[in-house]
Amino acid sequence: MLKRYKPIALLLLLSLFSQFVYAQREKVSFRDTADGAIDASNFLLSVTGFLPVPIIITEPAVGYGGGLFGAYFHKKESVENTINRPDISIGGGGLTENGTWFAGGGHMGFWNKDRIRYRGFLLYANPFINFYFGRDLGIETEIGTEMKAWFFLQNAHFRIRQSNWYVGGEYIYSSTEVQFQPVSNPIIDYILSRFKQNLTNSGVGAHLLYDGRDNMYTTNKGWYWETTVRYYPEFLGTTKQYGSAKTDVKWFTPIVENNIYLALKNTASLVFDNAPFYTLPFVQMRGVKAMRYQGEFVNTLQAEGRFRVYNRWSLVGFGGIGFISPTLSDFEVTESVWAGGTGIRYMMARLFNLQAGLDFAWSEKDPLTGKNQFAFYITFGTAL
Repeated sequence: MLKRYKPIALLLLLSLFSQFVYAQREKVSFRDTADGAIDASNFLLSVTGFLPVPIIITEPAVGYGGGLFGAYFHKKESVENTINRPDISIGGGGLTENGTWFAGGGHMGFWNKDRIRYRGFLLYANPFINFYFGRDLGIETEIGTEMKAWFFLQNAHFRIRQSNWYVGGEYIYSSTEVQFQPVSNPIIDYILSRFKQNLTNSGVGAHLLYDGRDNMYTTNKGWYWETTVRYYPEFLGTTKQYGSAKTDVKWFTPIVENNIYLALKNTASLVFDNAPFYTLPFVQMRGVKAMRYQGEFVNTLQAEGRFRVYNRWSLVGFGGIGFISPTLSDFEVTESVWAGGTGIRYMMARLFNLQAGLDFAWSEKDPLTGKNQFAFYITFGTAL
């Protein structure tokens, strides 16, 4: 619900900036011996122990903000001709300009030579965020909410033999209190008063994952597919029994080797039974507010081209469209939204093929405000 980012790449890159003095003291070079350019590869390979990590939030739904996390990088035995994914323990919090704040911690592990991938997190969040009610009734209204939520996740994937296929499972728990701000429409205020405002979600999930990417940071070639099915039954403590499913497919290919790359992504998400309103899928694209376009079924198509223009510098262009169906029972795509933009990248760590940069994105006019939406993002690794 808060700012979406690639956590491993973000922690790795931001630790570079926060620990520049430390690295100088330890005689870690920030110059690549291959071309003499500024490069973080040696630093990232040397990182162990505790590092403070600043974060920057640019999500339009909650406003600009920032925070600080402590990251502990667990030292691993090196494996010849490979760059190990680091195990990272994190903890900290952040605040945005509209009063949203969050705090928590967790651990990301890549164990047994990447045969097991683990994630575990505990988070408390107090977001102030707007939802949009009544679109399918022709009375769309912006509803301000304050939410107080605990979120707990345990997730593990297991590699199938020596293949790129993984199977996994997870347990998810959240406890949420919602307060609605009144609007000038008495009908909508009455409907909102009927919503249960204290909800518990406790469920289990199953995953099937294929990861054939050449690199997990800035991918140039390969494809990625993950399907997740979750169910929140009442016997586990869920207030309203419901389920969800999501499939995420990404494909990467070079068009002109070492110069032009293409990435495509398709994400399809749905919920069924009595899903709480804040768990409905929403269009997730650069330039579109989080939670702005929701429905029981959402499908998003995106494309991105990356063009190397000079040495380590590249330009990107991206665009996409999201389709929304308010209900599954009366399945019909009633709304769509497009977004696109451009950005710049710099190869920050050649050995990791890790690029960082800025993206500037726009989407079509908001039907409520009549204004085009704009946002910018600090990007680490692959944005799709």
